[in-house]
Amino acid sequence: MTLAVILGAGKGERLGRGSKAFVKLYSRSMIEWATIALSRIKIRGFVWVVPPELVEEAGIIASALSKEISKEIAVSEGGESRGLSSLKGFNMISRFNPDEEEVVMFHNAANIFVDKKNLTELEKAALSGGAAILAARINDALKESDEGDFVKRWEGNSLFRAQTPQAFSFDNAKKMFSSFKEQALKNFRDEAEMADASGIRVRIVETPYSNFKITTIEDMRMAIALMGWFFPESAGSCIEGIGEDSHELDEAEKEGESGLVIGGVKVSNSLKSRAWSDGDAVLHALFNALSSAAGGKSIGYYFPNNEENKGRQSSEFVPFALKMLKEKGLGIKHVSASIMAPRPRLEPFREEIIKSMSRILGIEEGRIGLTFTSGEGCGIKGIKATVIVSAYNLH
Repeated sequence: MTLAVILGAGKGERLGRGSKAFVKLYSRSMIEWATIALSRIKIRGFVWVVPPELVEEAGIIASALSKEISKEIAVSEGGESRGLSSLKGFNMISRFNPDEEEVVMFHNAANIFVDKKNLTELEKAALSGGAAILAARINDALKESDEGDFVKRWEGNSLFRAQTPQAFSFDNAKKMFSSFKEQALKNFRDEAEMADASGIRVRIVETPYSNFKITTIEDMRMAIALMGWFFPESAGSCIEGIGEDSHELDEAEKEGESGLVIGGVKVSNSLKSRAWSDGDAVLHALFNALSSAAGGKSIGYYFPNNEENKGRQSSEFVPFALKMLKEKGLGIKHVSASIMAPRPRLEPFREEIIKSMSRILGIEEGRIGLTFTSGEGCGIKGIKATVIVSAYNLH
């Protein structure tokens, strides 16, 4: 198995948009895309290394993504140089209790276009040789200049542009970091240089130039053009599932009854759904939409009206549908919900319901849309929910 340290503590000055790791491409930050890219192979756990002032924010983002990819993501503050940030990330790897032969990958948050084939080859090279990096062959005609004048020609076919991930056996990584004092680590531009200085032979696994590091505005423009190719979930076609549910409403008969629950949030103490479970119409519709996208059946098939399900919270049902979706190799791109109810007024609860759905689904709040209508003139006496789930292929 493999563990990964994703390095995102740089300032991103050349890009000019603040911390580069948290610059967004479509709906996600670069550090998220880098994590998703590495998840195409069996990574046991991740460590994000981020600027000290962004540790808390990174923790929130990592927690949501962790649920989505079913991998633990720890967060560490970075150091003032690449070498010190790598050390901090490596030190946090200990929380995963790594084996001596296990592979540790160090990856730039801004290298988001690494593919599964190259990752697999890199992992094999690191397992067999103890140290390996991805690198792109330089095919350009290279010239050396002195104050703008041509001085020397370099043959490019033997030169490579170092990329990431850079992978090492845990034992070699430990040797690298223990070979130098912290002050000396500032001099290394990447882990391969550190390994070489430690007497460790590093193999090169050739990779296409498309695994470039996003550093400048020009790189960002190129990245936008590549997103649909590497990450189909960011743009292009998707699978949609539609779910509906409705319940009549009754007056709550006595103190202590559960009240009316919508999207996992209690919105009324004086009303309740006429239902076998807690009657959360939104979560029932959400279950049906998720199941539909995965080719499954309605909620009543999996959770019938029996004693086991009597009075159960609907939030306990949704993980079953999420599991079905994941087993089909699908992830949630967006959820859109519309609720029709003449009473109670639901708009004041909108943000709270979105937060609740975000927590239940393990996705960002920005990927959930929620609207309300009273159904005036339609004769609606209860509550009706319609949910559409857009899903994308994870592989």
